[in-house]
Amino acid sequence: VDLCAAQGSTPACIRSVAENNVAGELIGDDVAWLGIYQHDTSREPAEGWGRCVDGEVPSFTNWAAGEPNNCATKAPEDCAVKEGQEGQWGDRRCKGGEYACLCATSSSTVSDNFEQDLVKLEANLEARLREIRVTVSVVYSVAAVISLLPTLLVVGLCLRRQSRSSVAGVPTTSTHEQASVRMARRLRQ
Repeated sequence: VDLCAAQGSTPACIRSVAENNVAGELIGDDVAWLGIYQHDTSREPAEGWGRCVDGEVPSFTNWAAGEPNNCATKAPEDCAVKEGQEGQWGDRRCKGGEYACLCATSSSTVSDNFEQDLVKLEANLEARLREIRVTVSVVYSVAAVISLLPTLLVVGLCLRRQSRSSVAGVPTTSTHEQASVRMARRLRQ
């Protein structure tokens, strides 16, 4: 958005097959951001794509088979990209990609809706990252406890054995030693 704004434009919201074909010729085999984004908070992959950065409603889409799919594990895929000359679209995370951006010059500017939605998208991203951090923290804690289980088991068995072998402070022989004594007596008989 900032890159296009610096040029007095907004990210392109493709509205027809002809515009999609021109965009395909411009980007070649590369991937480029489009001006369509997912503003719905339902997190369903195919819902909420009814808004462009300039505030218009997209009248054309060209999603690739299986897209949008929101398949990123770390963060939601809330921005549309055009992938290669075939003109198929996919969804990607809004932050973190090093892609070109198709900018369109028009009388429109970045809409207030987009500015408000961007705040929500970033808040949702931060909330998702916090959830992931908590999950990872719990997994590491459980893994640490699991790695200590053999040691705790040995210590527990040693303490149990020690408490059984001492009655009123007088040590007694172990079960193994008692069996050995009984065996020796039988052999003598």
